[in-house]
Amino acid sequence: MKLSRLIPAIAAVGGAVALAVYKLQKDKKEIIKLDEGLLLDEEGESFDDMHIDEVNTSDAADVDVEIPAFKEEEANAQPPFVMDDETKEKIRKNVEDAITALSAVGDVHGAERPIEHQMSFPNEEALASFKDTIIKRGYVVTKGEDPKVAVVMHIAPIDADIMLQHVLYLYEETKKNNGTYEGWHCDPVY
Repeated sequence: MKLSRLIPAIAAVGGAVALAVYKLQKDKKEIIKLDEGLLLDEEGESFDDMHIDEVNTSDAADVDVEIPAFKEEEANAQPPFVMDDETKEKIRKNVEDAITALSAVGDVHGAERPIEHQMSFPNEEALASFKDTIIKRGYVVTKGEDPKVAVVMHIAPIDADIMLQHVLYLYEETKKNNGTYEGWHCDPVY
């Protein structure tokens, strides 16, 4: 058989298959519409108007459903971390002392620069939880030399209020994950 006769034959078979598939899809849609119509009664109630008038409870005793037990919190679970005023004051003093030290070397406080915070955690799972939380707030996190140490970076000018907000937030998130906030540092900008 010649190739020139084979191509039109293949096209004709392909068209017939496409037509059959189209017809099946159309018939399927009509069947679905009919099924939906059967769900409505003759008075034209909508799905929202349907309700069950009577419930038979005699069969309920025969049903055996396994319900998972209520899981109570562990008695030794730590309460959520709440920062006290004394800790906030120590952090505020630390930030002010660092800004004073930067001023002494001629730092231009309004210039933005990278600032690094370091914290350590009891295990890698606590570090991963901490990392997931603060990355959502725009911080960059890298691991330190130890797999349980994190270095958190952000860009900011040296402003007491801005730095206090960053340090308080990171300190609190570190404590929530049973970690130790070890401090922050940045290079002066001239």
